[in-house]
This record gives sequence, structure tokens and C-alpha cells, in this order.
Amino acid sequence: MDGRCISQNELAKRWQVSESTLERWRAERIGPSFLKLGGQVRYRLMDIMAFEDQTLQVMAHQEPVLDYSKQQPRQHHRTL
Repeated sequence: MDGRCISQNELAKRWQVSESTLERWRAERIGPSFLKLGGQVRYRLMDIMAFEDQTLQVMAHQEPVLDYSKQQPRQHHRTL
């Protein structure tokens, strides 16, 4: 089992969210499991990847908001 961990800062960069967003998610019990070692938060890569996979599966199984197949093709307008 791979126990590699990344910091809050590294995860924030990976997901392009702020560190304060990750802090709020932890307080609200949203997001991947985390470790707190010596007062520092660490995320195991396997937990991050599992959370990403779970989130992807949820999104893939949702019904589309709009059915684009029934819309008329868009006309392209050119500006002269």
C-alpha cells in the first residue's frame, strides 16, 4: 500500500482551490480523509485519488441538465 502524502498547499494547487476552501471542507467533513501529524494536515494520495474517482462517478451518472441533441444547430455570425 502506497502511503505517500501531500500537504494542504499541494492539494490546493492540484485542485485549483484555495487553502481556506480545503480548511472549510474539512470543518464541514467534505472531501478526502486527511491526517493531522504534528499539527500539520496531510492527505494520502490514495485517499485523494479515491475521492476524485468517487466524484467523477457521481458526475458521470447524473442526468444532463440540457439535452443538446434536440437543439437546432447554431449559426455562425461573422463580423465584418
